[in-house]
Amino acid sequence: MATMFGFIKNRNGQAAVANRIFETRLYNYYLSAADMQDTDIYKASQRDRSQFLIDGHLNMRRVLEKIATCTVG
Repeated sequence: MATMFGFIKNRNGQAAVANRIFETRLYNYYLSAADMQDTDIYKASQRDRSQFLIDGHLNMRRVLEKIATCTVG
């Protein structure tokens, strides 16, 4: 279903998130699950998350800069 809706794509025989927007949404969804909150991955994501927020608001310029620096294969 994820492929049908365009969330993921086949990259060399492996599932890959189709774009950065879906990646971010899926990343946030899975990290918000209660069982993930005690993991090292969750703690690292919380530290990195602050780079996109200024006074509680999304820093869209930073988001776009980050997307622009990513290479899409």
